[in-house]
Amino acid sequence: MNNQKDRASNIRVVFFDPEGRLIKLSHLLSKEVKGTQVDHYNSIKLCEDSDKPIDILCISEQLYFASIKDIKHLVTEDSKLLLFADIDSLKDEVKSIFSDKISGIPFSLNIIDFDWPPGLQKNVIKNVIRSGKQLINSFQEIDDEISPLMTKLQKELFRVKKIHEYFLPKRFGNLKGLKIASKYNAGSSAGGEFFDSIKIGGKLLILMSSCQSYLTSSILLSHFAMLQDTSKIDESHLTNFIQNLYSELKDSGLDTFQDGHKLSMVLLKIDLSKLSYESYTFGNFLITTHENVLTLGNHYDFCPSFLEKSKMTGRLERGNRLIIVSPGFRKNCSDHIEGRQLYEYIYSLGSKAPTEIINELFFQLSKNREDSFFDFDSSGLIIEVEENVFIEV
Repeated sequence: MNNQKDRASNIRVVFFDPEGRLIKLSHLLSKEVKGTQVDHYNSIKLCEDSDKPIDILCISEQLYFASIKDIKHLVTEDSKLLLFADIDSLKDEVKSIFSDKISGIPFSLNIIDFDWPPGLQKNVIKNVIRSGKQLINSFQEIDDEISPLMTKLQKELFRVKKIHEYFLPKRFGNLKGLKIASKYNAGSSAGGEFFDSIKIGGKLLILMSSCQSYLTSSILLSHFAMLQDTSKIDESHLTNFIQNLYSELKDSGLDTFQDGHKLSMVLLKIDLSKLSYESYTFGNFLITTHENVLTLGNHYDFCPSFLEKSKMTGRLERGNRLIIVSPGFRKNCSDHIEGRQLYEYIYSLGSKAPTEIINELFFQLSKNREDSFFDFDSSGLIIEVEENVFIEV
């Protein structure tokens, strides 16, 4: 907190002025405005020597856009940027140059005529510096109030995720010739990943999801829970589930096309007698057998319009495996383990038992981490068909 207060009291003003038009103004400011660091540069190299954030940047008309773009990288997320320029006709263009820098910082483009007497220019900038300090202090007061609350909420979030991780099954046990193992580890990002399963009338239905919005996840899980009251599961139940879920999300104002509410999901139905499967995949899930990749994920938004494209069907043979790895897991390892593509590493684990494979994958993911939380929630699921299972033809 003390460092932030120092930032508020020590404003850095940078004059980027290769032609020397603003030397007198910079000298006046450095003498008369206390708590202000004033730097005057006539070259990019000198300007780059300091890593202290720029709060106020003064540029002159003669610099044009090439020079503005040259110093753009010196503006950081720690800057409280107030830009002075005498290029009123180019105001929108200057803003566009800094557009990717100013999304998270207070920004003001002030038009000033640098042909005015230096004393008048100095008074204008002094008033803005005073206002800037008040603004920074206001942000600091708000931050001081919010920070303890956010810390408490984050701790509660971690606690809830750990409880969720504890109660999720590590294995499903045997389901008429199937061995299923699963694992979940909590991440520190907002939202998270969830999975659940329901066995209804000789069919096993598995849901895996990944989303940044807790509200979206809550609606999704409530819809999945409603399927428990169904006496049988067929294709129409899956498509109706997707359509009804999409409708409620849309009615709730949760646009699944926007990043904050994007929903990635695998809905998988397995016929326990025939061992045929049908699935709908939205998003970056890796689904592979023990030797072939079925999908590396897709960019389909969660929407009924993509039902046919997201659909996949097949049959599990004796001794075969179906392995599903979540988007969060893939992000955490950047799709590589031990220098190999993730799916290649999975193949290398050979004939190990499902629980051994899932534990090895998560061990590799966590072995070089210092804390217990990943950046993103991570989930994995392995379904293996026993060698001696009876399959209905």
